[in-house]
Amino acid sequence: MSSLRFRSLRMLLVCLMLLAVIGIAIFVTRPPDVSAGVSFNQGLETIDRSGVVPAGWWRAGYGTNTASWWFNASTHGGKIAQGLRITKYRSGDRKLLTSQTGNGLPVIAGRQYDVSAWYRTDGTAEFVVYRKTSTGTWVFWTASSVQPKSSVWRRGIFTTPVVPAGTVGLSIGLALGSNGTLITDDYGFGEKGSAAGVTTSLPASSSSATTAPPTTAPPTTVPPTTTPPTTTPPSGGTVELYDSFSRPNGLITNEYAFWNPSAPDRIVDPTWEMNSGSLFAQDGAANTGVPDDRDPNATSSTGTNSAIFRALTKRRDWINTSVSMRLRHEGFVSTSSTPAVAWDGVHIMLRYASEESLYYTSVNRRDGTTQIKKKVPGGVSNGGTYYTLASGRFAFQQGVWQDVQAKIANQLDGSVLIQLWANGNLVVSATDAGVGGAVIRSGQVGVRGDNSRFSFDDFTVRTFP
Repeated sequence: MSSLRFRSLRMLLVCLMLLAVIGIAIFVTRPPDVSAGVSFNQGLETIDRSGVVPAGWWRAGYGTNTASWWFNASTHGGKIAQGLRITKYRSGDRKLLTSQTGNGLPVIAGRQYDVSAWYRTDGTAEFVVYRKTSTGTWVFWTASSVQPKSSVWRRGIFTTPVVPAGTVGLSIGLALGSNGTLITDDYGFGEKGSAAGVTTSLPASSSSATTAPPTTAPPTTVPPTTTPPTTTPPSGGTVELYDSFSRPNGLITNEYAFWNPSAPDRIVDPTWEMNSGSLFAQDGAANTGVPDDRDPNATSSTGTNSAIFRALTKRRDWINTSVSMRLRHEGFVSTSSTPAVAWDGVHIMLRYASEESLYYTSVNRRDGTTQIKKKVPGGVSNGGTYYTLASGRFAFQQGVWQDVQAKIANQLDGSVLIQLWANGNLVVSATDAGVGGAVIRSGQVGVRGDNSRFSFDDFTVRTFP
């Protein structure tokens, strides 16, 4: 009898142990609950190792403006709030964003989320949300309306649209897009209707962070570029083409020269060719002339056709390159044959193999977005089909010089990385692993314009291994 009892007791103990193991496994493998408020360094109380940025956040922005950052001693809760001041504003914004190093704040596709923050501001502030796609690319997604100005602490809240399929995570922030001051504290994030304002700071003992006291010292002015080192514009490489356009004012070349290669009166250039439009030198820079839709003669005195502007290098074997230039957009136009459309603007062409096979990055578009696109043969767009690889948003000011740079490089896995910077800030990035067709391996580089009058200068092409 005692032996039977012993065996029964042993079986009971084994069953209890199995239940415990199963329970632990269920607990460990259970997906994170993103229906409630998500815990991150919402109160900004924990500072990273640099001692100047809240852990899990980064200072971001773009455009032409001067930003000052500091830890504010007057807070909504706790000991630290983030202070931001913009002066000399001309375009763009500055904002404190949750980290984009990993996958961001967890979300479920098909649901909406509340983003909140306590703030004080005398400027133009709005919530901005970026999303990480399943391809690993961060893109601008959505923004709130402008939040009311307030001299006392005020809670702003923004409910996102439905999260698109293929979204891995989100990055959120409250952006200042004007001269003025913005002080923020106690951010919140959670599924629509949840307690998105609950503040839960990261542990002060985190190995990647330390707690720093707030300061009331005058803010330190930092340069406009606040993008992390991993997203700074490429430098180095070998300069293989540089054009300062130090030529007498007048026509450099045009589409007439391209389409009439045997014409004795054509005007050609050793560096550039135009399969559409006219390229002029004007006061030490390149210029589109007055864009219209009239066919040019040899000197473009009958018209420019620069409403559709395509300037390409004669060299056709560029592979891993960065293309940089100064750019001044002088206005949009439209003609009877080229009505205004969203994609009107200025674009940098990369690996232009043909009219049907190319990449391009858009920087100054009529709709205020940035785009990275790929065109493959076959389709209704002049014999090809365009695929959008990534999109973002970039505000620019007419008549102001800006620095733009695009880079394209092969990756070890055979894909191609394409990135666009404006005024030192990464504004959009994409990876092509064969979207719509094979990766494009080489081609020309150049400048494209649609219904835009603009100048560009210091055109530089660097090559990399």
